[in-house]
Amino acid sequence: MSLADFVGLDICEKLSEVCTQNGIDDAFKLIIKASDVKESQFWKVAENEFDSNFITTHFDFSCQQVYVCGPPKFNQSIPENLKTLGFAIERITLV
Repeated sequence: MSLADFVGLDICEKLSEVCTQNGIDDAFKLIIKASDVKESQFWKVAENEFDSNFITTHFDFSCQQVYVCGPPKFNQSIPENLKTLGFAIERITLV
């Protein structure tokens, strides 16, 4: 997967920018894993798989809602891992 495969990346960048401009930097967090991606002001880069270890390290369990968007395997595994770690499934939305 490369950065060009990310549909809606421009929307995520804009959302990140709006959050930063309004002083709510912690309202939106984008973490990407792709072969050609480098960290930017809009996102962080994941070095490891998005598994339960990754989630416990990078996830804020106090957030109100989680939006998950990725390939089918990702869209299945992230909600399952979040639920296993105690995050309410009704607070997870697949986009």
